[in-house]
Amino acid sequence: MPKVQFATFYLGDDLYGINILQVREVIQDFHVSQVPQTPAPILGLMNLRGQIVTVVHLGRNLGIQVVEPQNTCIILKTNDELAQVHASRSWIFPAGEDSVGLVVDEMGEVVEVDEEEIDASPANSSDRDSATIAGVARLDKELLTILHIDSILQLDFLSRAG
Repeated sequence: MPKVQFATFYLGDDLYGINILQVREVIQDFHVSQVPQTPAPILGLMNLRGQIVTVVHLGRNLGIQVVEPQNTCIILKTNDELAQVHASRSWIFPAGEDSVGLVVDEMGEVVEVDEEEIDASPANSSDRDSATIAGVARLDKELLTILHIDSILQLDFLSRAG
């Protein structure tokens, strides 16, 4: 059975994850410059060692009550960086051409899940939920919701959030 490693994180009390291969780095205590007239989930821009990163408040984007203040940001790999990944492409969703950071409440652990143990998005999910949830996996003590990053980062989706 093929296994997939997920970087996990919390939004509120719930555990979420993305394929570990999509994560460039995790940073703490970052500074964001606000940009006027952007959708509510976009916190602004960050200068990360000379590279401009768009920072998205993931909980606000998904309509989840989150802990404030948040000081953890997951920097995603761009599509060009993902193209360099030579491992299995399962459960990897494109994040776009530009650098994006996802602000989360707290990082969890890296977990390994058998692909066969990942269920599709629940049938009773709303259209919005099914667009953002790629799958669900049962872990020992909690449920892992695997996010569909490309859907979450679409501008029309960001505009409807919050």
